[in-house]
Amino acid sequence: MARRKTKNLKIPFKLIGIALSFISIILISAAVLKAFFYHYPYFNISRIVIKGAEEDKYAGFKAHFTSRLMGKNIFSQKLSSIKREIEEELGDVECRAIQRRLPGELILFLNDRSAIAQLKLGRFYPIDASGMIMDNPSDLAKPFLPVILGLEDAIERPKKGKLCSVLELKKALELIERKNSAPNLGDYLITRVSLARNKTSSFFIIKKNPVEDVSKKMYPQKEVEVKFDLDRPGDVIDVLALLLDKREGLSAMPSGGRALENVEYIDLKDPDSPAVLETKKKSSFPSL
Repeated sequence: MARRKTKNLKIPFKLIGIALSFISIILISAAVLKAFFYHYPYFNISRIVIKGAEEDKYAGFKAHFTSRLMGKNIFSQKLSSIKREIEEELGDVECRAIQRRLPGELILFLNDRSAIAQLKLGRFYPIDASGMIMDNPSDLAKPFLPVILGLEDAIERPKKGKLCSVLELKKALELIERKNSAPNLGDYLITRVSLARNKTSSFFIIKKNPVEDVSKKMYPQKEVEVKFDLDRPGDVIDVLALLLDKREGLSAMPSGGRALENVEYIDLKDPDSPAVLETKKKSSFPSL
C-alpha cells in the first residue's frame, strides 16, 4: 500500500515578521506603561486610611507606618508584605485586605483578633483561631484560656505575628472552637489540650464557677480528662455534649449540675462508642 503524501505547512516569512513586530509593540508598550506608573510622582502614596477598626486606637501605629510608606510609589509596594508587617507589628490585629485607590491612597481593612487558646512553648503565647500568635509571651498562663501542650518541637522561634500552620494545632483549635460554639457546653471550660504523637490525645474540662464565685481559685475543682481522636474533633465535641446532657438528666439536677461528679475520665477515642470511668464504681463504663 502506497504511503499517503503529507503536505508540509509553509508559513510565509512575511507573516512571521508581522507577528514578531506585533509582539514587540505589545512588549514595548507594556514596558512604557510600567515605567510611567512606577516612576510618575502622581502615583506616590499620600494617604493611608484604616477601616474596620477604630482609627484612633491605632493612631500611633498609623503615624509610624505612614512615615515608612509616604512618598513611595503605590505600585512598587507588595501588598502581601505590607499585610505581614502589619500583623507582625500589632499582633492582635488581622489585616483582612489592602486596597489601592488611585492616585496615592492605601486603605487598610483591619479586624481585632480574639485569643481562643495559648501555646505552651517554654512561655505562654496567646493565639487566635487561625493559629497566629497575637501578643508577647508571658511567664504566667492567662486565666480561662485553654493551654495547648505537646508542640514544643513542632513550632520554632515563636513570636508575635507568627502564623503556626502545624496540623495538630489546627485540629486542637478546631476542637476548642467547636466547644465554644456548642450552646449546651457553655457551663464547661477546657483548661488544657495535651497533644500526643499518636492519634489519641487528651483535653481536660471543668465546670465553670458561678459569677458570684469568681474570687475563688481559678480551677478549684478536679479536672476531668477526655481522651479523644485528634482526627475527629467535631465528632468528639458533639458526643461529649450529648454525654454530659444525659448525665445531667440522670442526676435530676438543673443544667450544669453534677454531670462531672465522681468522673475519673471520659474515653472518646472512638466517638461511636463513648465510655465514662467513675471513681465510685468499679470498672463501670456506662455508654451513651
